[in-house]
Amino acid sequence: MQAATARCTRIANIGAGRTRAWMQSAIVPQAGQFVLARYWPGLDPYLSRAVFPAAFTSDGFALELPSDDATLPYLAPGADVRLTGPFGQPTPMRHQPDSRILFICARSPHRLLPLAQQALQAGADVTLLLERPYPLQTLDARIEARHGELLTLLRNHLAWAEKVFIDCLPEAELRATLQPLAGDSYALFAEALPCGTGACQGCAVPGTKGHQLACVNGPFLRLSALA
Repeated sequence: MQAATARCTRIANIGAGRTRAWMQSAIVPQAGQFVLARYWPGLDPYLSRAVFPAAFTSDGFALELPSDDATLPYLAPGADVRLTGPFGQPTPMRHQPDSRILFICARSPHRLLPLAQQALQAGADVTLLLERPYPLQTLDARIEARHGELLTLLRNHLAWAEKVFIDCLPEAELRATLQPLAGDSYALFAEALPCGTGACQGCAVPGTKGHQLACVNGPFLRLSALA
């Protein structure tokens, strides 16, 4: 784990209520990992926020937030952000060229985009299932995007997929639908990552062999290992 100060170099509204900020940073998480960020100078609020890269640059990464996020006033160009990390396990994307990877999200796909880019670079076919509007012009043109009700989309595409990554809570009906691919389906658990080290136990997820800590064992956890 490292600690460093990142600097915001650019910020832009990308559409559909989303804003990106480009950070010059000595700490750069790998695809699937996160950092903890403190945007504000004081200790209130006390807890840092978990940040996942939406894209990588030559000197850092870009993060993405809703355009009404309370932290955006702290992200003007030239602003400093204190980072610690990286935390979590880089997500394994070992697969053969021409494999078929399905990415599913209910809100925004930004936390999945580095994994999608990694899959494209390996020669995989990538399809993204979206439940809410997103600025599709920001996506790599090789990504096939579909918009609609997630379960309906999933049932229409599951037979095509060989591996699945999900950025939404894997509720019972979704898990049941994904059961044929449970061993190759991974869900992101990122709602509670307060410390990044496993010390607080706040991100414990029930598993078939006891609890797993999303910040240490994840944050992407295999569905077949969940209780």
